[in-house]
Amino acid sequence: MYQSVFSYLNNCDHRLRLSRQSGTGYRRVLEYMKKTVEIMYWIRYPISIKL
Repeated sequence: MYQSVFSYLNNCDHRLRLSRQSGTGYRRVLEYMKKTVEIMYWIRYPISIKL
């Protein structure tokens, strides 16, 4: 469970790095998605995960 979360976030990071050349709108969407996932899991597992 936790592994899939971290691999998802790493994938978001990778896409952020790739999309830096292709414009800021796509990057902003990915950053927002990443923040949403972090907050969601931090609320669900406040002690286990500190991102």
